[in-house]
Amino acid sequence: MTTSTKHLVLVDVSHMAYNFLAVSSPMTYTYNGQLVDTRIPAGILKNVWKWSRYGKDDVVVCFDRGCPARTQYFNTAQTESYKEGRVKNRAAVEGLNLTRELLDNGGVQTLAVPNFEADDLIGACVTWGYGKYQHIDVVTGDFDLVPLVDEKVSVFLRCRKTTYADDGRFLKNKYYEITPQNYEYLSVYWSKMPKIPVPYNTVLLQKMLQGDSSDNIKGIQYETKTGKLMRKYPDRKYTELLQTMLTDETLNLGECFRYTTLSQDAAQVARGVLSGYLPPEDVEVAMRNYMGMNLNGQLADATGVVLRNPYVLSGELAPIQERYLSQSALQAGIHI
Repeated sequence: MTTSTKHLVLVDVSHMAYNFLAVSSPMTYTYNGQLVDTRIPAGILKNVWKWSRYGKDDVVVCFDRGCPARTQYFNTAQTESYKEGRVKNRAAVEGLNLTRELLDNGGVQTLAVPNFEADDLIGACVTWGYGKYQHIDVVTGDFDLVPLVDEKVSVFLRCRKTTYADDGRFLKNKYYEITPQNYEYLSVYWSKMPKIPVPYNTVLLQKMLQGDSSDNIKGIQYETKTGKLMRKYPDRKYTELLQTMLTDETLNLGECFRYTTLSQDAAQVARGVLSGYLPPEDVEVAMRNYMGMNLNGQLADATGVVLRNPYVLSGELAPIQERYLSQSALQAGIHI
């Protein structure tokens, strides 16, 4: 296989929509006979064009379509509901629908697949593009994508700061680029986890054991010496476990807890490592979380019935052409 000199840019588009809703006033334009708010499509189209390095790199823009299979998977394994309490913003939904229409008409590859979240589709794209491109850039506001980082995949996380002047070494388009070299430094800074260490590629391990409160995923429950049951695996216990793993010369910790996007046996590797450190019941909780959080993985219920199989991409991407994207954008009064 010949490797392209291009980058493959994968855009998790939802975070952009909410950013543009929050920072700008409504901009209206008559599109197809209807008055529409163009804040979201204007911001996203301009950003996609910029991230493509003005047509030099290939881009796939990924949209959320919800994942009933993942909801069913977690809801049958824990008492809380997966992503319970989230309310869709009507303005964001309408803006994203218009955005996708304009991108499609402008020749930009989009993906929106029922039963797949944008994270899943990005995972599928990484599997498809790995080895075909010089590098893969993932543009997101979601810390869940950080476990994709390796020497060929960078994750660009939207900067939390308003000045964007903290450390210019890692900034691009107001995003921090997370690489293996700065992984721990930026992961601690961005994730608000200053109490625990985050060595290279241990973010997924932390979520497997402690859960993910943003998605309402429970971690390992921990019983104290006094018999009190704690809902979260304690930071102290997690740090102790991590330090023990780091001193184990037989482990390459950076390769032990990865999504199956690039390694089909990643789940077996993770289970094997954890089995040497945790009791069986805790390993099962951690692996339950792993299988549910795994990007673009197969999801099955407790009886083994498959709820969803991985999404598989094929074919090649057409380069973005400024003329077609500009023509589409102008239909909504947008100048890229």
